[in-house]
Amino acid sequence: MLGLTSAGDDNENDDAPAEPRRVKITMIADPSPALKAGLKAEDIILAVDGKPVGEIGELQRRLSDTEAGTEITLSIDRDGTLMDVKLTLARIADIGEPRLPGARPASQPSTQPAG
Repeated sequence: MLGLTSAGDDNENDDAPAEPRRVKITMIADPSPALKAGLKAEDIILAVDGKPVGEIGELQRRLSDTEAGTEITLSIDRDGTLMDVKLTLARIADIGEPRLPGARPASQPSTQPAG
């Protein structure tokens, strides 16, 4: 498992030319391989090990066939910059809860005064 939550990146404008479907990361679990590898919310996953990923179901099927401990390479688009990110898949039991960008993990107490 990667430890991320994602959504299909559909074209919002039906009049626009068709673009390839992609998988946009919406949240990252803490801890997770995705967080450790530096993936961020809004990154777009284009391929796994060089093979294009068109939608979330395809990504899930491909990863479900891969054992924990296996290193994979994700090709991503981050704000228009293409990059490859290597990470090692983990067991579900080793992945924390997904959280919104900038949110503290539940185990980390607030340092702000109450009031």
